[in-house]
Amino acid sequence: MNQRVPPRLGNSHPHYAPYGVYPCCGNDSWVAITVTSDAEWTNFRRAVAEGWAQDPEFETNRGRLLHREKLEAAISDWTSTRDHHEVMHLLQSNGVAAGAVYNTREIATDLHLDDRDFFNVSNHPPPVGPRPHAGPLMNLMGVTRPPDQLAPTLGQHNEYVLRDLLGLDDAEYMGLKGANVIGQVPANPSMTPPADPAELLRMGFLAEHDLNYRMRLGLDPEE
Repeated sequence: MNQRVPPRLGNSHPHYAPYGVYPCCGNDSWVAITVTSDAEWTNFRRAVAEGWAQDPEFETNRGRLLHREKLEAAISDWTSTRDHHEVMHLLQSNGVAAGAVYNTREIATDLHLDDRDFFNVSNHPPPVGPRPHAGPLMNLMGVTRPPDQLAPTLGQHNEYVLRDLLGLDDAEYMGLKGANVIGQVPANPSMTPPADPAELLRMGFLAEHDLNYRMRLGLDPEE
């Protein structure tokens, strides 16, 4: 509309700096940091307590934007020697918006999310059994959470759909069952063997395989 094509920004912001995701110690470990005012920069500078943060070039938002590359490099050097949780808690406690970038395991075992009732446990019929999963993203005070609805099993609603909704009589319904057109047992009832984690790791489909994941999620290790 304005004859201009915006450039790619990645995780940065056109009007604020620092604003991005920075590497931390460990394998593929990151933290997100956002500073959108000079007051927040003062908080950031106090939290990191490093000489480079006192550079007059970074005093104002305009200066931080002009020297963005230098600032980003300094912050990356600082975060890369620290755990992403450590950086998050340090900056948050000093009034700076920051958040550790979680992998799947960290999401599933996060104590804060657990305290906020972020996870529900669905008791699926065998062979699946109980499984924790993310619940509603928002909880409203005074509003009852809707009941947990499990995914239907194979053929669970055949009778309701075919007889109650579509009006098939007994003979027609039983004829479909007798001809194996419908049913509640798969033609091949054996379970598909799980993929070999070692092979998935080798092929790059997994970053790592956690042998203790059932214990971490509070599941029966024998299920």
